[in-house]
Amino acid sequence: MDITERKRAEEERERLRQAHEDLARVNRVTTMGELTASLAHEVNQPIAGAITNANACLRWLAGDAPNLEEAARSCQENREGRNAGGGNHQPDPFALQEGYPRNGSWSMSTKSFER
Repeated sequence: MDITERKRAEEERERLRQAHEDLARVNRVTTMGELTASLAHEVNQPIAGAITNANACLRWLAGDAPNLEEAARSCQENREGRNAGGGNHQPDPFALQEGYPRNGSWSMSTKSFER
């Protein structure tokens, strides 16, 4: 192998190494973008649920004959972390942990899972 071929091979290796580094950088930036979007959703979702319940409460109170029962229910749901659709808008810190029960209830006293 002459010097020209060796130099060409080294330049090609350097271009490949640089391309690999660039690809790794793009991958890291993409991953950070996905993580940022996920966190923004997790932060905004409970806030949106609370706003929806607050708006429902205001509508119940603003009627010609204010419906105090429904307004109180809406406020109670907001305080308990339930949204207007019946879902829970308070994040569950254990939801993504392996082995955490997805359906049913977990009893700490008996350390058992009931369906």
